[in-house]
Amino acid sequence: MIKTVYLLTDSIGEASLRIITTVLSQFPDQSVTIEQFSFIESEQEISPIIDRARSNGAFVIFNFVKASLRDLFNHQAKSAGVPYVDLTGHLLDQLTHYLDTLPMEQPGHLQVLDQSYYDRVEAIEFAVKYDDGKDPKGILRADIILVGISRTSKTPLSMYLAGLSYKVANVPIYPEAPLPRELFQIPKHRLFGLTNKTEDLVRIRQERMKQMGFGDITEYSDIKRIEQEQSYAADVFDRLQCQVIDVSTSAVEETANKILKHLQAYEE
Repeated sequence: MIKTVYLLTDSIGEASLRIITTVLSQFPDQSVTIEQFSFIESEQEISPIIDRARSNGAFVIFNFVKASLRDLFNHQAKSAGVPYVDLTGHLLDQLTHYLDTLPMEQPGHLQVLDQSYYDRVEAIEFAVKYDDGKDPKGILRADIILVGISRTSKTPLSMYLAGLSYKVANVPIYPEAPLPRELFQIPKHRLFGLTNKTEDLVRIRQERMKQMGFGDITEYSDIKRIEQEQSYAADVFDRLQCQVIDVSTSAVEETANKILKHLQAYEE
């Protein structure tokens, strides 16, 4: 059963995302999608997200340094019956008591604003901009390009690699849609085809359809349709001459490590 985790932060949330993905790696048999909401600055932004989390059955993790935002979220989430956890609020409160002084409540203040920090920010913004094939131009600028059919972990993997300062573009492929010509214009060692087991794709897509209010059986989750897409993807990977990685047996971090090892081996 696919699960959804919402991450809410009043900064870019790179450190929070790293913590969450590390924890989720301890549940390798679970399919979890992370949706991130960064730079939340006002109380008005919180209510719609709580409503959405309640509708989607999501678990919410938030990291606000401002006590007013933490208090508001606690109150509204409890009233809505949304499961949640405060990532750092309890620690802030305890240190405030121990140090006998108030925190600055300045989001992102602890980040060292060196070049590596700005590189990570730029990479995350890049991953968001060129997620899900939104703009094929990103393919030409990316350090890593992920290609695969729906539900092969393209977006979670893109965000994780972006947290490591790699510019990542991901491209969904369908038998009915033409391939972006940019895929044939880049070095092959930057291209990675992602695959998943048929039974896993059926299960994940069925759960996705349930969350969206559809029935279990749709064309999107039909096994014959999935097998058709997988056959098409295999042909595409062969044409692109890209490295193929099966994500069904690996956590996001493990898949990312495989990609980085491949890149490093090429550079050496």
